[in-house]
Amino acid sequence: MPRTARASAAGYCYHALNRGNARATVFHKDGDYDAFLEMMGANSKGHS
Repeated sequence: MPRTARASAAGYCYHALNRGNARATVFHKDGDYDAFLEMMGANSKGHS
């Protein structure tokens, strides 16, 4: 049976994980990780 989806609301802090299932590698190249950081930074502006 699937679990109930978590509720999300504006104005709250959320924790983003950058780890794959079973601790599998998510970023295979340095550029992939750099792009992830850039997107996280761009999307966090105005949310803090």
